Amino acid sequence: MPQSTHIQLTVYNLLGQEVVRLVGTMHQPDRYETVWDGRNSRGQGVASGVYMYRLASSTGYKPCQADDIIEVMDGICNVRNLKEK
Repeated sequence: MPQSTHIQLTVYNLLGQEVVRLVGTMHQPDRYETVWDGRNSRGQGVASGVYMYRLASSTGYKPCQADDIIEVMDGICNVRNLKEK
């Protein structure tokens, strides 16, 4: 991110329900990486399937693509773009 901003990274199921909020803090300019362990906000493992995420910042900066999704298969999470073959 190019400047200090409040970042929120939230994972949702396909019904649009919040599964877990991974990030919700102020960040300084830099590169960041977050790992999701495939658990919901109560610490329970989620079912295999496709999940969406929303990355929002107080400045409007959006480094990810709108077509990115999270796939969970056997507890392993992968982010992929829907337009990729």
